[in-house]
Amino acid sequence: DVAQTPSRKPEVGGASPAARMVREALGSVAAPTVAARVLHRALHLAAEAEIPAGGARLRRFVEKHLQSAATFALGEEVATEIVEQLAPLLRAVPSHRPVEPKRGRAMLELEAAGLVEPVLKLAAPSSLELELEPLELEEDLEGEPHPLPTRATDRAPHLPLVLIASLDEDLAGAVKDTLGRDANVVRVDDVVMLLDAVQQHGEEGCLCVLLDGHHPSVHPATLATIADDLPEDAIFVSWGVATNERRDSLQLSGRPQRWLDIPTELDVVGAADELKRLLGLPLSGVFVARRSDSPRR
Repeated sequence: DVAQTPSRKPEVGGASPAARMVREALGSVAAPTVAARVLHRALHLAAEAEIPAGGARLRRFVEKHLQSAATFALGEEVATEIVEQLAPLLRAVPSHRPVEPKRGRAMLELEAAGLVEPVLKLAAPSSLELELEPLELEEDLEGEPHPLPTRATDRAPHLPLVLIASLDEDLAGAVKDTLGRDANVVRVDDVVMLLDAVQQHGEEGCLCVLLDGHHPSVHPATLATIADDLPEDAIFVSWGVATNERRDSLQLSGRPQRWLDIPTELDVVGAADELKRLLGLPLSGVFVARRSDSPRR
């Protein structure tokens, strides 16, 4: 038998030259875990799956979203240093240049006589630049980022923390009803909220991330790629995940020995009961994924 070479974990943000330069700039001022958290936040704010390879999208990502995320985590001075490191990358990126608008003869005569000031306007944005700006829910009216609000994780820091990566509030309610006061249950809307909740929780008590495959707020592959940001002894429990998805997640996470399964045929209540049983074991982390065709109720 020929030994198979383990799959290389994909780099956060993509493999383009621009993405590599951004990661290098972050890595020069922050620890790997912190740099990854900043990059995840910036991608979330920009509504981008990867760092733009160039053009106006790259300029906007670096000067707006990356700087905002870095300021939040590292402070304004360090954020400015990161953007300055990336200045050579942005020099080749065109920005809006003022152009002279078309004007009638009467206006030209008035300008020539010095009776009105010449008028300049910005060039029309390209089709790429007409994309909708993402909603930045983590910024206040002044444009300054602020920490996420304090959540139930502060109620009892030594209890298990159950993060529900789902858009389904009914699922979150079912888990809360089942676990009761035995755990802190928080629903997260995206990977940034997940990482922030893990950071706030600290290292006391076990960690459980429940991924709802029917209404996911975080994709399974995304969770697998950030496995290094979770506790080293975290356990991943898959619930009805397709064989190929589970195999890919195992390779991405690099922790195949830490994955368990919850029977697919269980409904939400049954899975919650099984989750409660697992949390009764001396585990420090649980990741639960449920496929969309699993029984809902």
